[in-house]
Amino acid sequence: MLGIQRIRTTPYHPFSNGMVERLHRTLKQAIRCYDTKWTESLPVVLLGLRAYIKEDLNASCAEMVFGKTIVLPGEFFESSSQTPTDPSEFLLRLRETFRTLKPTPASCHSSTSCFMHTALKTCSHVFARVEGLKPSLTAPYQ
Repeated sequence: MLGIQRIRTTPYHPFSNGMVERLHRTLKQAIRCYDTKWTESLPVVLLGLRAYIKEDLNASCAEMVFGKTIVLPGEFFESSSQTPTDPSEFLLRLRETFRTLKPTPASCHSSTSCFMHTALKTCSHVFARVEGLKPSLTAPYQ
């Protein structure tokens, strides 16, 4: 009626879902390329899979989801042609950079006040919630 084709997959027959199996195969192969533990290499592998341009779509997964390409870690920094090769010149530039640094005031994150209803200033009784571990069947307020 709507042109929707329903495909049933079960955990007992995961091979019936070919797209997921293809993703698992690619993911396993990419993880095996690293010598480290798989938990350490997984973020880099997933970033690579998201940035990989699929030839049939002519776009990456991230580009299709977000509308633009991912900025890879190697693209954050531009290669500088002004890198000094002489250590004394590097030291002079470093000292000059440190001379131009100025301290910035520390931010006070607790400067915002909490909301308190105006009726609380004149009321005679309030319910105070006690956080933490309590025995069972104990009321949350005192």
